[in-house]
Amino acid sequence: MPGFPNFDLKTFNEVRPGIIGWALLNIACACEQYLRNGRVTDSMILVVLFQGWYSLDSLWEEVHCPMSPGRMTLTRSRRS
Repeated sequence: MPGFPNFDLKTFNEVRPGIIGWALLNIACACEQYLRNGRVTDSMILVVLFQGWYSLDSLWEEVHCPMSPGRMTLTRSRRS
């Protein structure tokens, strides 16, 4: 993109809303479970923690690792 050389529009539109929405949906489900049952089950806590960790890691890697394996493969295939 000419005006934004360090901005990946595709990643911004595909990854961020999906990953952030997934984490918010998990938190909303945990809140609903607490309202209905008066407590959050151990399995729901694990889901929120592990998927939250995955979400944060994917957003962190998006920012700090611009040449991910998928992108390197795409770059190599364009050169051929």
